[in-house]
Amino acid sequence: MSLIILLNLLVVGLLFAVILVLVVKYCYRRPDPGQAIVVMTGRGTRRAFFRSTMVLPLIHKSWFVDTTIKTLVIEPEPGELLRTKDDQPASYKVHAHVKINQTTDDVIKAVDSLGCERAADPKAVMELLRPSIVAAMKTAAREQTFADLRHDPLPFVNDTYHELGTNLVGFVVDELVVESVTRAGVEGETGPFR
Repeated sequence: MSLIILLNLLVVGLLFAVILVLVVKYCYRRPDPGQAIVVMTGRGTRRAFFRSTMVLPLIHKSWFVDTTIKTLVIEPEPGELLRTKDDQPASYKVHAHVKINQTTDDVIKAVDSLGCERAADPKAVMELLRPSIVAAMKTAAREQTFADLRHDPLPFVNDTYHELGTNLVGFVVDELVVESVTRAGVEGETGPFR
């Protein structure tokens, strides 16, 4: 009698262990480096995780979000020339390296503004962030003369960072590289910066 009870307990224990392994296998989510996982509970609250988490089917929904750096090449469109302190119109080519900030709140902000799939699309990120970056560059350029802007762009870049602040709906400018600055309407007067 005790042997039958022992065998039943062993079978039940093995069955429980197999079910536990299957649940962990199908519910355990781990984002790759450069990703976050956004989990929405049944009550509608969302949280972002940068490490592994359990996602329970029928209770949670989950999406992966790309948090890697995206390079935005910003050149002036009509009406977007920079005006310097000495009132010179300046054309520019700037590379902005942006990414989603690695905090839960910022990932949620980025997902709210773009969605999980579009946050990985550089064109969608450009549409969202370009107006803010150009406005910050215009404000920063008003503090520099054209000669200073061409020969030493570092104060311009620092002022642009200051103007941008943290108002980029979850994104952060990792690096801003001024490739060239030209006087608008004058060809061949470029200032390469790297």
